[in-house]
Amino acid sequence: MPGLSTRRGTSHSSPSRWVGPLLRTFLVASLAVIVVGYYRFLTADLSPAAPPPPDPPAQEIAPLPAAVEAGVNGGGVPPASSSEAEATIGYAITVSGCPKSDGSRGDFGAGIADGAAVLMHSIRLSSVRTPGSGSRYDFKAYALVHTEAESCARPALEPLGYEILVRDVPVPLDEIRGDHLRKNVPKNGCCGEKEFVKLHAYTLTDHPVVVHLDLDTLVLKPMDDLFDAMIKGPPRGGSSGGIDVAFGDPLRPPTPGGPKDIDAYFTRDYNMNHRGMKHAGVQGGFLVLRPSQKVYDEFVSIIREGDFRPNGGGGGQGFGAVFRPP
Repeated sequence: MPGLSTRRGTSHSSPSRWVGPLLRTFLVASLAVIVVGYYRFLTADLSPAAPPPPDPPAQEIAPLPAAVEAGVNGGGVPPASSSEAEATIGYAITVSGCPKSDGSRGDFGAGIADGAAVLMHSIRLSSVRTPGSGSRYDFKAYALVHTEAESCARPALEPLGYEILVRDVPVPLDEIRGDHLRKNVPKNGCCGEKEFVKLHAYTLTDHPVVVHLDLDTLVLKPMDDLFDAMIKGPPRGGSSGGIDVAFGDPLRPPTPGGPKDIDAYFTRDYNMNHRGMKHAGVQGGFLVLRPSQKVYDEFVSIIREGDFRPNGGGGGQGFGAVFRPP
């Protein structure tokens, strides 16, 4: 037994050696927490908390046309009076369809309304309504909307200041007498026979000049020189009047008996040219025209006749043959 007692004593230390220091440490830490808490209680602001500040009142937003007007003219400077304009030019865009049910963009899908707003802004910047633009012409904007596109075009374009004109195709497909045109025009380009809705720009006869633009275009500067030559007549003496005419041709034909008025301006779509084409096609995204019900009726008659030939275009003269289906 003495041996066992001696072995236990040498193998373990006495509990009294570490219980005392641990208890003292606990008491000191507890006292420190109590002191710090009491100090913060004495120094704390016990007054009732102030209520949070109320939300600022909602800012009223002006209707979009007025907001655009103010922004264009620089911080709310009122636009020049339309009475100061020499004439009011019509600007027209065409919307032929809404987004498709399969999720594809369609003709008036995502981003197109933004394009219409930016285009309207650029037209204002280049008109008499913007001080400093140098323009002498006012404008009025129209949207030629196919009957199938009114549901998406009207709510998007009317707030921007476009007057909505709902129009069907000038000639229904079943009234086109030419087999080739009647069968193939629905597969032509982006919008098929709905492209003909653009021709309604010729019926805007309240204006001396109408500019038809695609929604992916911009007006970068006033076009007063073009309007002057159409309204007042082209300059005499073989001059182009400062207008950049292709090949440097004069605006007034030098030969007697030639046409005396300019009824349209157009540009050519060289990106669509391909080997073997003698002439580049007309770019349909930009056309400056003189409105005329007579000219519109002539176009309707041409479409209804439908004399469009696979290798010769309209009447075999090469017109309208750029977008022909394979």
